[in-house]
Amino acid sequence: MCRRVDSPHFGDTFEITGVKDRSHILFHKGNLDDDSHGCILVGEEFDPVLGSYGVKASRDGFGEFMQRLRGLETFRLEIISV
Repeated sequence: MCRRVDSPHFGDTFEITGVKDRSHILFHKGNLDDDSHGCILVGEEFDPVLGSYGVKASRDGFGEFMQRLRGLETFRLEIISV
């Protein structure tokens, strides 16, 4: 399950809950692995960024993600393959 939270660092976003031995898994903007720290980076492209593969158009992708979830306080996230 994901619930809307107001993160001190990322602002209005969603947190994934119910993950054993983990907390504060957020959806947020970012480009590189070092930006995620175990969170989910939202973007519109996956291409080289500063010599490594990364997420591009993160601001636009995250904005669209939040717009689509406007008015919701929770949603169900199902991961079907890893």
